[in-house]
Amino acid sequence: MRPRSLRVSKPSAEFSRLLDPVLHALQIDLNDRQRKLLEHHFGLLLRWNQKINLTSLRDPEEIVTRHFGESLFLASALPSGCGSLIDVGSGAGFPGIPIAVYHPDWQVTLAESVGKRAVFLKEATRYLANVSVWHGRFEDMKGCFEWAAVRALRLMELERALKQRAAKIAVLVSNRQIQELSTIRDITWSAPLLMPWDPGRALVLGSF
Repeated sequence: MRPRSLRVSKPSAEFSRLLDPVLHALQIDLNDRQRKLLEHHFGLLLRWNQKINLTSLRDPEEIVTRHFGESLFLASALPSGCGSLIDVGSGAGFPGIPIAVYHPDWQVTLAESVGKRAVFLKEATRYLANVSVWHGRFEDMKGCFEWAAVRALRLMELERALKQRAAKIAVLVSNRQIQELSTIRDITWSAPLLMPWDPGRALVLGSF
């Protein structure tokens, strides 16, 4: 089934107010379609989060900065051109959905084992032709990806499956978690890239 078409218009003034400082800090720009895709995700997240636990954050400004901002920071660090990425335990769609919006030439898969969250992800990505949703455990998946986005706390338990399915990994971490990454064997890590608005958080890229 083809994704539904999105009516492209200017994003709302309120969403622009929240998003523009993030884009300015990252020194990136998005076209109107990309902004509307992010706004669709944002609006859906606010509504669904009232019924199911998608994120513990409730403040819209904090959601945009922490979730959308960090995801776009990761996206801007990935190479341009075609690529593939698996977002392991995607939850509310971070960082996978903003990555897919930023990189329309990439194929992005969102892996989520919780049924209600998988339903949300399918609704949130209805306008994104370059995204698919896998409802199930990442360890049970087939296929290989160039990149995997994974939370730091799950790296050790998923290390074997990650090595089988991805060549490189991207991790969004707090500063205290950076040291924990160095204890994971057989991964070569890049120097941490600090968040422009929060030096207490960083992006770390690694390769097997």
